[in-house]
Amino acid sequence: MDAALAVASSGGDEDGSRPSPEGVLDDLGSLVGKSLMQVPERDVQAVLTSSTGGMPLHLVDDARRLGGVAHASALVSSTGYLEPDDEDARDREVPLQGISPDGAAYTLSVPLRDGTLSDLRGDAVALSAQHDLGRGVGDTISMRLGDGAEIGLTVVAVFFARPGFETALVPASLLVEHTTTGLVPQILVRAAPAPTPRA
Repeated sequence: MDAALAVASSGGDEDGSRPSPEGVLDDLGSLVGKSLMQVPERDVQAVLTSSTGGMPLHLVDDARRLGGVAHASALVSSTGYLEPDDEDARDREVPLQGISPDGAAYTLSVPLRDGTLSDLRGDAVALSAQHDLGRGVGDTISMRLGDGAEIGLTVVAVFFARPGFETALVPASLLVEHTTTGLVPQILVRAAPAPTPRA
């Protein structure tokens, strides 16, 4: 269980037209510092959001480079449709989450059955065991995204999901290109534990 969960929000520019990366990062830096002072012996999980509806994807890398931040991952939600092999069968609707392969393993709780989330790059997908359709790591599936685009995805991982929360995971860099805003609604951040004071 995380030691602390906090949400940092930032408004847009003065005209309110778009997110302000500088403001978001300032909020994050302040949040991380305060959280570490409160629970210096443990990791801190934070969720970074924007009151303007989203943040540019590159902000994930910017956040990762902040002092005190150990890991960061985008979190983008959408809906996809798995195309079955049987032509007479209906497409299966599947909730999608776009994540960052470099930080997802440290910011999300995803119990893996096979594969690794670090391979979630390019046209790749991690399927829940409930949605694997008998496919495993290395297999290819066809999926229709929310904007109607049909793509082939290579399975790089299969994981166990809680009943009622079955999703498929894809790279955030892939999913944002098929969303209305092209922005990241949330960035998950894992703060580095504060060093133990010397006696």
